[in-house]
Amino acid sequence: MSRRAPERRSGHASRSARRAGYTLIEVMMAVAIMTGGAVGLMSLQRASIAGNAEARQMTTATEVVSTWLERLQRDSIRWTAGGPGVTFAPALLLNTEYLRLVPDRATLPTWIRPTPADANESWGFDHWGRDTRVVTEMEYCANVRLQWVYMSQAMRADVRVWYARRGPTANRVGLDGCAPAADPNTLTNRLRDLHMVYGSTVVRWNPLSTTAGTGFGGGAP
Repeated sequence: MSRRAPERRSGHASRSARRAGYTLIEVMMAVAIMTGGAVGLMSLQRASIAGNAEARQMTTATEVVSTWLERLQRDSIRWTAGGPGVTFAPALLLNTEYLRLVPDRATLPTWIRPTPADANESWGFDHWGRDTRVVTEMEYCANVRLQWVYMSQAMRADVRVWYARRGPTANRVGLDGCAPAADPNTLTNRLRDLHMVYGSTVVRWNPLSTTAGTGFGGGAP
């Protein structure tokens, strides 16, 4: 009896040691679970980076829209002739820079590319939302559409800013430097890669401006 007891204890310890280890199948399953989790985290990070980039683009485009709406409002200060009962004539908007481009009420309004006389302002904007006329720097394009609300009194001004949703240079705006012929509505083969932000305002003629007070010329009616 005294000889068999150690043998039994030794066998029991050996079986316990075997049960305490991991089999190859268990190790493979653990590695597979860890790999799946790592892939999920990397995918989540990639989606987060893409979402942040798109949000930044939309924020920049929205700021560009606001910039152009402010420019159109500023331009309305030069609209110093008009008002109820005044028959419209192009001369009423002679002192304006952009509003003079409004079509007749019978003409369907279309999107146009504004061309500021000030070289520091542009229809194109770079990665940071700054005005630029360098074609290779343009990532955002601005268009304007004008139409009458009340003839000779008020008009609606729409601003559209469009840009490529994908980041690499080859997929940026790359549309002939925001040329008029590069209207996004005609780019059906790339429309899915573009995103657009819109804004609208109503501008009125400015009856308080006078030749002496504004320096823009013209006069109150």
